Amino acid sequence: MYGWLTNWQKTIAYVLSPKGITPKTITMPSITVNPCVSYLNITYHNISLIPNEIDFLCVKINKTSHRFNKITDFINTFIFPKFIGLTPITLIRKIVTQTIASRARALLTLQPITDIDALKINKQIASKVHAISGFPWIFNSEITTLPVSLHGFDFPSI
Repeated sequence: MYGWLTNWQKTIAYVLSPKGITPKTITMPSITVNPCVSYLNITYHNISLIPNEIDFLCVKINKTSHRFNKITDFINTFIFPKFIGLTPITLIRKIVTQTIASRARALLTLQPITDIDALKINKQIASKVHAISGFPWIFNSEITTLPVSLHGFDFPSI
């Protein structure tokens, strides 16, 4: 199965489940865009062929580990703003909801991850919250995502 995409820099062709040896490039017909040349003239271009991988909207399709790594890298590099004294848990919750969770959910709409990876991200967020909150004990990620009415901290769950 062949498909092709064009972006600003280059045109790329993709092949899924190739049988046999796949070439590095393929030749595709196109109309000419040169001025003073008839659009009926067909020109041929060599296009790079990428097997078993689709990159659409800057997302590697069917590569959940790539999306998981991108989210964990974002969480690792995220820095909470500095405050005088201890930061209130309500403010930390608001910061996590509006920055970390919203960015992670936006990334997950294009390529979801596995449930095990989502739990790892929840634990990573809980440890990040623990580092800024000043609590003497480490948060359990299940307690952090519970609503306040059930005696949790009401942080969003990935």
